[in-house]
Amino acid sequence: MGGISRILCLLFVSMLFCLPTFAGLEMDGMMVTRPIEKTSVHDCIVVLLDASGSMNERMGGEASESRMDAAKRILEQAIRNAPPETYIGVLVMSGVQRYEWIQKLGPSDHAALLQSLQAINPDRSTPLGTFMKAAADELLYMREAQHNEGMYTLLVLTDGQANPAREEKMVERFTPEIRSRGILIHAVGIDMNTEHTLATQADTYQNANNAQALEERVRQVFAEVSSVRDPQLATDAYLTIAPLSTDVAMAVVKGLGTSVQGNHPIGEDPPEEVDQAAAPSQPSAEAVKEEETPFLVILFFMIVICGVFGVLLWIILEG
Repeated sequence: MGGISRILCLLFVSMLFCLPTFAGLEMDGMMVTRPIEKTSVHDCIVVLLDASGSMNERMGGEASESRMDAAKRILEQAIRNAPPETYIGVLVMSGVQRYEWIQKLGPSDHAALLQSLQAINPDRSTPLGTFMKAAADELLYMREAQHNEGMYTLLVLTDGQANPAREEKMVERFTPEIRSRGILIHAVGIDMNTEHTLATQADTYQNANNAQALEERVRQVFAEVSSVRDPQLATDAYLTIAPLSTDVAMAVVKGLGTSVQGNHPIGEDPPEEVDQAAAPSQPSAEAVKEEETPFLVILFFMIVICGVFGVLLWIILEG
């Protein structure tokens, strides 16, 4: 019985020594924080492609190619030449299906995107206002995920005015807000006899009365997005502001820094801001108590087990 008693004593003493270790492990576990992995920043472009019925008409009187076929061919070439770090989204606009993303904004599967692009069949109306909001909301969502870094561009390719009438009103309402949020809007009127409404509302507008003009404009926009991080562009920007006075240069920089007006959806009120000054800097007593509860429960049960084990050891030794 003496050997068994010594073994039991050793076990009891070992548990007592391990108890602080267990407690320390638990406390350490409560304090561990995981580092946040910083991802690279991607410049983003969403192409809003008109797929209304009029896109079946011939491009610039050319008998061999429709407006849609020309747009598909030119977009395919631009997508193939875009660098992999540029995020591309393609939203098809028609009255048949709403919010038809053939490529959500993000890492591009070029093969799948080009296959979906070729499957587009134009039909019905031009709900431009609804689709501009959907495209802009996607860009804002991505900008939120990238902590307001990167360049965000909306390229609108259309051959007609927004319709029905409510869509035109939405264009007039949403376009200024989209631009005020720091999203660039480039619009191209495909083979239109008159200028589009966006001619006076977008950041840039160009009529493309033939396939060559359309190809040149699409190439320019994609090149602008892809080359925004070119070191030469940074040098050019410095040379532009270098001759300015200090006050003017600071005003320019301040204007650039305040161009982001929030990433909430277009047409909606921004979320209410939390007053950080009024917010408590330390966790409340209730929050601390809730965090400590699991550790205290474990500690209590370990003490009870040790107590029971000690009583049994005492009975054996006395017996």
